[in-house]
Amino acid sequence: MLRTITNAPVLICGHSLLLEIVTTGLAQEARVQVLHMMDALQENVLAQVATLKPQAVIIESRDHNRNLARALSNQGIVLITLDSEESVATVAEESRIPVNSMMELAQVIQRALV
Repeated sequence: MLRTITNAPVLICGHSLLLEIVTTGLAQEARVQVLHMMDALQENVLAQVATLKPQAVIIESRDHNRNLARALSNQGIVLITLDSEESVATVAEESRIPVNSMMELAQVIQRALV
């Protein structure tokens, strides 16, 4: 089992089966404080980020999330985008890392926060 990733929460934004699985899995696998925000409208997410000050935000790779991704990146938040079709996590819109298990995703997050 991995060590606890961070004291600050990881904010997961969006409503899908994938994100619900990730929310539950990360809380168990990485012992990280995970907050799941189902309403992923940009203004709501940005307000929550300002309030919660998460270490990272996780969203799904979707066309409607592009503006949100840009806004989060501009705030200096570690953004991790999940693509379920390709089983890839993209960190900070730069490095694409294959993830095939919750442990691998937890390791991606852990490396991104160092």
